[in-house]
Amino acid sequence: MKEDFYYDIQLDPQLLQLYTIKWILQPVIENAIIHGIDPKQHAGDIEVKGWLSGEDVYISISDQVLGWRLKR
Repeated sequence: MKEDFYYDIQLDPQLLQLYTIKWILQPVIENAIIHGIDPKQHAGDIEVKGWLSGEDVYISISDQVLGWRLKR
């Protein structure tokens, strides 16, 4: 199995001034790596986006997961 992957992080610069619970994103990104890339035989992509809308913070983590729909 190929062990490398590519990632793209796009964060609103204002997010860097905010505080969050330590390690809040780590398990979600780890899950994307384990379940979205490990089953593949080639490199995968992980994309992390973060932005503000008013007082709300939005974070999106996406991968090239084979999909839980295929496992149903």
